[in-house]
Amino acid sequence: MRRKKAGIIKPGGDAITYPVNSEVDAVYARVCAEQGAHWHRARFERLQEKAVSLDGQCFDWGEWRDLHLHLLGKHQLRNAVMALETALLLREKGWDISEAALRTGLENARWEARFEVLSHDPLFIVDGAHNPQCIDALCDTLETMLPGQGIIFLTGMLADKDYRQMTARLAPFAKEFICLTPDSPRALQAEELADVLRQEGGEAICAESPEAAIALALEKSGGAPIVACGSLYMMGDIRSKFRQIWKKFLRRRCIAARKALSPEKRAAYDAVICIRIAENALWKNAKNVLSYIAVRGEPSLTGLEKLAKEQGKILCYPFCINDHEMIALHPAGNDAWRKGMFDIPEPIPERSETIAPEDIDLVLCPGTAFDEQRHRMGMGAGYYDRFLPKCSNASAVAVVYEIQKLDELPYEPWDVPMLAVFTEHRTLS
Repeated sequence: MRRKKAGIIKPGGDAITYPVNSEVDAVYARVCAEQGAHWHRARFERLQEKAVSLDGQCFDWGEWRDLHLHLLGKHQLRNAVMALETALLLREKGWDISEAALRTGLENARWEARFEVLSHDPLFIVDGAHNPQCIDALCDTLETMLPGQGIIFLTGMLADKDYRQMTARLAPFAKEFICLTPDSPRALQAEELADVLRQEGGEAICAESPEAAIALALEKSGGAPIVACGSLYMMGDIRSKFRQIWKKFLRRRCIAARKALSPEKRAAYDAVICIRIAENALWKNAKNVLSYIAVRGEPSLTGLEKLAKEQGKILCYPFCINDHEMIALHPAGNDAWRKGMFDIPEPIPERSETIAPEDIDLVLCPGTAFDEQRHRMGMGAGYYDRFLPKCSNASAVAVVYEIQKLDELPYEPWDVPMLAVFTEHRTLS
């Protein structure tokens, strides 16, 4: 096999090889001699690890200090050395490759489904390990990064792989296995894989689809890390479907935390939030304010209604005209309300005045979650996301409880942070 791989060595060229053992090195040396090529054995002995976390690794290599690599695992450090050796050899041959370019290239290198962290809350990792050698590398990294933690494995394997050896290697790290059938004619059926794992003393259940497996793993996590591995056929599906399922999971969790507040605590928090808003310049300078009616445990803004009337402000509210679009209506009185879409009270159009988006000065947005960068997550229907760009003269702020704060909130590149976030503890702006 090594002789075949060495067939790529060209006459008179250079070959940089990954040190394996003396027997393999001898093959490379012999082929290079036959081809009149220059053999360079990567100098792993110059490699020194300095620091590692789930965000990446820092290492020295010879006189090169404090190199940073996003990719995780000792094998990725050795791969980085191979890249450095190659780049330096090219420099000797006249290529213009600066030290800054090398450092930036290492730091920006990404490899999908290679101990790739999709989320930290809960920790969800995807790794394309699909044979015993790759599983060994994965387990070495787990031993370094997650020692002693019971891991939920989301896994599926191919029947023509040595899956018994792979499951035996994973078993000591496992809290539980969620088994899938990969989308391949060579797939090992999920139930058969689960039987093998149970025979080895592991806990294993089956899921019908990647979506179901992801959702089940997130619900079961309880703080335990989740690692998806076993088949490259599954990783694309899991990666592409994870984000939306994760957002739904976070949304449910934050709503549950919000609803768990006692009525007394909620009333006290609502009063403080209303005072914070009323004392803020955004409220004081606004004439037309888009507010909302609180549902599902959202902070109530009824404390602002009397104040708005006293100050001559117009409060308008969302009205859903279809399943993706809303407008702003100012109801004529208490009898101008009805139960609307999603059972949310909304103004009756015939008894309300339509307020043009460009005439709104302040938008008070409810939310299911927020982060320190003032990103907001709503209910997922996208009504505010589509309406806010029309409010060309408005300041948009979020109204939430502190318990809804996330250290890691999934948002898209086009999402614009709120100008401010009002909670019972602070005004984040």
